[in-house]
Amino acid sequence: MAAMAGSSTAGSSTAAPAAMASQASRFIYAGAYGGALVAGGMELALFHPMDTVAKRLMNDSSSGDFKKIIFKDAAESSILAKGRALLPGLGYAAVYKLSQRVYKFGSQPIIKEQLRERVPENLKSNKLLMDGVSGMVVGMGEVALLPFDVLKIKMQTNSAALGDLTMKQVIQSEGWNLYKGWQWTMARNAPGSFALFGVNGLVKDKVFGIQEQRPTFFQHFVSSTAGGVASVLLVCPLDVIKTRVQSGLYGGKGMQIMQDIIREEGFGGFMKGSVPKVLMTAPKLIFSFTIAQWVADFFKSFDAKLADAKGKEIEATPEMQKAMEEAMNAAKVRDDLDFVSAPTPTTISLASL
Repeated sequence: MAAMAGSSTAGSSTAAPAAMASQASRFIYAGAYGGALVAGGMELALFHPMDTVAKRLMNDSSSGDFKKIIFKDAAESSILAKGRALLPGLGYAAVYKLSQRVYKFGSQPIIKEQLRERVPENLKSNKLLMDGVSGMVVGMGEVALLPFDVLKIKMQTNSAALGDLTMKQVIQSEGWNLYKGWQWTMARNAPGSFALFGVNGLVKDKVFGIQEQRPTFFQHFVSSTAGGVASVLLVCPLDVIKTRVQSGLYGGKGMQIMQDIIREEGFGGFMKGSVPKVLMTAPKLIFSFTIAQWVADFFKSFDAKLADAKGKEIEATPEMQKAMEEAMNAAKVRDDLDFVSAPTPTTISLASL
């Protein structure tokens, strides 16, 4: 019995750190992806209409009536009808936005940790580089979700092209055409994601002096807003081209569309839709990037508490002592085994839990 007890103790002492690490990893992953899911849902519910306005302005090459451009056939209708006119593509947007936010905000912290393990020591403290490069990698991989973005944009700008087809029917009929404009999407996502995550990390590092401590909600808000505005302004020209390629209303390829914009609208055409996009960025990031980071930090605190608890002892309560005494009495076998009676423990090592 003594040998069995010793074996059990040794096994539990080696298994405990692994189990604790596994539990901590679950907290980190739950925080990263759970926070991103909450953020994506809130962002979709609050900001889809503003996104529709921005997409329609980007997709318009004229300088006509803004009311017609934004509300289309509902331009002269009631307020309720105008509101409904800003909600096309909501189903596609839900699939795209939720999967995008979960992938982007959830994966970037994980990729950053993997990157930290592989770069020289002198680069690990460079927030702009570490956050920016990991964000850029995630942003480029986001092209896998492009079909849902294409369908959302078509519904927002050219809904007649899809008619009454279901999502399944559209995917079957369009096939690989749904990846139209993937080059421009990747070209936009790489610098955009670098700016979003990189500037966010830079502000926390240089403005607030945050290293390992947990940022406050206000600090998350300020750094997220700075990163979002920098990202939108940097990629707006590429976003205009990408939107027009994916809308299906402009026959040419991306380079041809770019030349047409310069010739017909001037360089100012590349900044169309930038004002509503910037105005939308700050509040969107309060409910998306900020919330994703805040929830992730909340779960990380559990990880820190688990690491803190390792190897410590706590006082056993009377109820715990009674339960352990009953278990020990039930385990005693007098006569058959050489069992050495031991006093009921008054402390418990957290490393063995």
